[in-house]
Formats: sequence, structure tokens, C-alpha cells
Amino acid sequence: MELLQVESGLAIEGGVVLGILAGVIFVMKRRKEMRPLDIADCVIPGILLAQAIGRWGNFFNQEVYGKVTDSSGWLWLGDWFVDQMTINGEFRQPLFLIESLINIVGFLFLTFVLGKWLKKYLTPGTVSFSYFIWYGTVRTILEPLRDSEFIMTGYISVSTSIVFIIIGIVGIVLLYSYRYYFKKKFRLHIFDKKISPNVYVDFATNKYIDQDNNIIEKPDFVNTKIRSENEKVKEDNENEKQVGPIKNRSGKKIKVGHNKKENTDDK
Repeated sequence: MELLQVESGLAIEGGVVLGILAGVIFVMKRRKEMRPLDIADCVIPGILLAQAIGRWGNFFNQEVYGKVTDSSGWLWLGDWFVDQMTINGEFRQPLFLIESLINIVGFLFLTFVLGKWLKKYLTPGTVSFSYFIWYGTVRTILEPLRDSEFIMTGYISVSTSIVFIIIGIVGIVLLYSYRYYFKKKFRLHIFDKKISPNVYVDFATNKYIDQDNNIIEKPDFVNTKIRSENEKVKEDNENEKQVGPIKNRSGKKIKVGHNKKENTDDK
């Protein structure tokens, strides 16, 4: 009786998904004032940088290399590099280096071009879904260039990379469809920040809106809260100038006007 044999191994796609979830959850715990889509746009580009660094492990382990090629085009990297990429007497395409450089370019593109310079024109979440398109495209192109020893049966890695591309495209389409059509039509506030029963902060524009997604003026209670906080800070600063910084027995500075719990060391 023949037993079904399954080849085991690690695939980067699973690590990517878990890495994204871990990063987003960690930042959400630390920066509760940030919205999930903004957090994802900050965290996810860093995954590309991590992948770029991680690919150098393939170089040192002499694994996941490309097919046999002429080494003359790579001599500028030095004899050490050429020797390391020479497997069984034949020079192999350094796919690790190609993918590493492309990932660095992708990180810079997502972080600065989309995440900074074009941010005001984009909907939050665009950077996150663009990652899936970028990395899926890179893997789809580079996977077939691997040595046959490192190509998964049935080109599974290519299939999962195509799934990444589809997730990115569908995600962006749904994101913009929600913002410009479904949000208004069905009075949705999935990503908006609710600050009162009838007032929200729009997730894309940061403007104040009502339940029908109409833009409104900043509510009076918001202005009152801001003035109160500013006056409190001003009052604390003035008290500190008059009496100087107050310290407890351990030498820790105590802020005037704040909760008495900070002064427990004196008891």
C-alpha cells in the first residue's frame, strides 16, 4: 500500500500574513488613537524591507538560486560573491539579490511616493493593498526563474502570488467603491471615528460629518474640549514657572495639577 507523501517546507506568504497581523495588532495596542487603515499603511511597507533583508539568508545558505548563467555580468560584485553563487561548479542567477533590491525599491515607493507625497490624493488602505500587488507581481515573475530544485510542485508559489495580486486589486476596488459610493448611499461609517451620537470624523478626509455623511462645521463641544485642554496645559506651565518643578523623594518630577497617584512615593 502506497502512502501519500507530502513535501514539507516554508512559504513566505504565510509569514507575510502573520507578520502583518502581528504588526497591526501591536501598533493598535500602543497607539489607540490611530485608525486601523492608517496603522496598516504604516506597518505593511516595512514587511518589504524585512523580506529584502531576509533574502540574504538564501545567499549565505546557497539556496533558492536561479538557473545556470554566465558569471561575467556579475564580476563587478567581487570574487567572493561569484564564488558563493557558484554551485556544483556552475554560476547561478542570484535571484536573492534581484528580489532584495526590488523589495527595497518597493518599500521606498510605498513609504514615500504613495505614503507621503501622494497621500492626500489616496484613500487610507491604498498603500496596504498596493503591497499585495507589488509583492505578488515580483514573485510571479521571479518564481519561474528558479532552479528546478526550488520550484514547488505545480508552481504553487506562482498561484499564491497571483492570489496576492488579486487580493490587492480587489481590495483597492472595494476601498474606493466604499468611499465614493456605498458609504454615502447606505449611510455607512465602518472606518469613521465616532465622537458623538450624530457626529463622526471621516476616515479619508478627517473632516467632521453627520450620519448622512454630509460635511459639517467643527462641533462646539470639540472646540470647548480643545480650549479646556489648552487652558489646563497653560495653567500647569505657569504654576511650574512660579514654584519650579516639584520632585518626590525619589527625585521624580511631578506635574502640577495632575492625578495625585504620581505622588505616591512620598507616602
